[in-house]
Formats: sequence, structure tokens, C-alpha cells
Amino acid sequence: MPRRTIPDPLALKVGKKAAALREAKGLTLEQVAGTKIDKGHVSSLERGLLVPNLHTLKVIADGLGVTMSKLVEGC
Repeated sequence: MPRRTIPDPLALKVGKKAAALREAKGLTLEQVAGTKIDKGHVSSLERGLLVPNLHTLKVIADGLGVTMSKLVEGC
């Protein structure tokens, strides 16, 4: 499936929150992705170009050290 070129509004909200949490914790894309997903997925999510499935949200939340509900809260 080709990646989006225009951000999805909801994915962008989640992505901005993920990016803010990642930067606040001083983590890299690689650290958040771990070994479970590609760092490109994290980057695409942060830019709203990837609408994440539950697995991706869980991996990113775990990488950030937060719950999935914290990651999507307020979005």
C-alpha cells in the first residue's frame, strides 16, 4: 500500500503527540521503534502520513513508555 502524501488529520494529531512525547524524553526514532517496527513507520506516523493499526500504536506507546490511551488521549 502506498504511503499518503497528504496527512490524515487524526493520524497527524496522534503523530504530533507522539513526537512531543519522544522529544520530551530525548528519544530517537530508532529507540521508539525498537525491533518491532521500522523507524520509518514512526517518522511517517509523526507526520500524519501513516494511519496506525493497533499493533503500531502499541509498539510506539511502549517505546515511549506510555499507555496507548495516553498516546491518543485528547486526539
